Amino acid sequence: MVKLNKILSLFIVTVFCLFGVSFFVEVNASTNGIGTVNQTYSRTIVPGATYTYTESDNGDPQKNYVFEYNPKTSDVEALAVYGENAFGGDTLSTNIALAQSRGYTVIAGVNGSPFDTSNGTTTGTLISNGRIISSNSGVSTYDSFAIKNDGTMFIGKSNLTFSYKTSTGTVININTINKQKKTDDNNVYLYTRDYYSDTTSLANSTEVILKIDSGEVAVGKQLVATVEEIKTNVKRTAVEEGKVVLVAKNIAALGNIKAGEKLTFDFVNNDKTYDWNNVSQSINGFYEILKDGKPVNTSDPSVHPRTTIGFKEDGSIVLYVVDGRQPTFSVGLTDLACAQYMQSLGCVGAIRMDGGGSSTMALRMPGDTKLTTVNSPSDGQERNDADGLLICLKKDYDQTVGSDTLLHAYPNNVV
Repeated sequence: MVKLNKILSLFIVTVFCLFGVSFFVEVNASTNGIGTVNQTYSRTIVPGATYTYTESDNGDPQKNYVFEYNPKTSDVEALAVYGENAFGGDTLSTNIALAQSRGYTVIAGVNGSPFDTSNGTTTGTLISNGRIISSNSGVSTYDSFAIKNDGTMFIGKSNLTFSYKTSTGTVININTINKQKKTDDNNVYLYTRDYYSDTTSLANSTEVILKIDSGEVAVGKQLVATVEEIKTNVKRTAVEEGKVVLVAKNIAALGNIKAGEKLTFDFVNNDKTYDWNNVSQSINGFYEILKDGKPVNTSDPSVHPRTTIGFKEDGSIVLYVVDGRQPTFSVGLTDLACAQYMQSLGCVGAIRMDGGGSSTMALRMPGDTKLTTVNSPSDGQERNDADGLLICLKKDYDQTVGSDTLLHAYPNNVV
């Protein structure tokens, strides 16, 4: 028997070394949020990026999916995605396919922001590759997970203001970028081609088409554009490439601008804590649930599928999904349990993203040519979401490491 145990131990170590598969059992974990771990395994996706699957029981069955990478030591980077348009929503699989058609090599992804269910647009601030894709002016209601150009990250509320100056020097404040105008309100809206093919306005408005002369819609940057056409009492003006559209109740609200006039737009960061000028990717969640290594904002007792994004002291980023609303398979967690689990993984900060039927994680395993959804979305299929966070290779990388069989560890046996 001793000889057999030695042989089995040698075999397990050999599998770990060859295939990057690890497994372990934790018999009692009363404060880790997910309860007693019944089985778990980890898998190296690419060097510096790992996937861990865990089955646990905290009084209810739980299926847990974790993807972790360190931007400093791995050859991967994050990308905030929103489909073809910020309006309408897309599944995670659709976002992945679109990113790959644009030349990205995606190895992992999760769903992102809570959204306006009437139009699929994020409720907060979305930044992709430095461009403002969608945002409200002022301090956001929602926390965001933001990644800077140097790979460092933070969780915080955006505090951005948008405006333009007319040729007479009048400054007009812009209330939103790429959010739908639903009523006959007094706000000023700005639309870019990232939003949709038209403004989607539900109320008759004055809609002004401008040709971009220089610059971009990005925090800390300027954009100069020339008024091409002014339309009154209209809806759904087309938004074309190389152009932007201003929308308001009337021309007076827009500063009585005229055709041929040049406007200078400013997109300003007012946050004194975080430098949004250098944010490359950002998606908003609901709120922070782990701050300085301690649970916060965790009074909500409801149990649901969850998506959480966190980070560690060393700069590692952790994506976590737990299945739920499936009583005999996986029930889901409270905010507190999610915070405790992220804490047990070594995170010092974490944010609750959109959950419920939106919670989705996809991975490309070594040897596979495409990504697959690894969890079980509670709707029975993927949901159309406002956006998502993808993890992509920085350069071409050969993942052909074979189609090895994963071993699963149980308390009393290995199968």
